[in-house]
Amino acid sequence: MKRFSSRRDVLFYGLVIPIFVCCIALTVIFALKRAYLPWIGFLLLDGFILWISLCTYYEFSADSLAIISGPFKRKVEYWEIHAVFRTRDATAAPALARNRLSIVLKSGRRVLVSPSNEPEFLNELRKRNEDIEFSGVL
Repeated sequence: MKRFSSRRDVLFYGLVIPIFVCCIALTVIFALKRAYLPWIGFLLLDGFILWISLCTYYEFSADSLAIISGPFKRKVEYWEIHAVFRTRDATAAPALARNRLSIVLKSGRRVLVSPSNEPEFLNELRKRNEDIEFSGVL
C-alpha cells in the first residue's frame, strides 16, 4: 500500500490554525469559569479539528483508493474513476489545500483531493487504471 498525505497551503495555515487556536483559548476560558457544557463542546471541537488536520491522507491498495479525513472514510474502486483534472474548488472535501485534484467517477460524482506529491500520486493512479482521462495534469 502506498500512502500520500494531504498538502497544506495558505488556506490551511491561514484559516484552520487560527480557528483551532481560538477554540483552544475558549476551551481554557470555559474550563477556568467551570462552565462544563461549553468546555466539553469546545474540547470536542478541538479534537475534531486536530483529527482532520493530522489524519487526512490517501492510500492506494490493490483494488481501490482509500480517502481518509479524520473520521470520514471513502473507498473508490479504480474502475469507477473516469477522469482527473486540477481545480481550485473550495467545496468542503478531504483536501487541506486549495489547489486540488478532482477525481470524476463514472457515476458523475466527484471527489476532491490534494496529495502532497501530486506527480507521484497521478503516476500511481495511472498505473492502477490506464483508462483514466487525465485533463491537463500529466
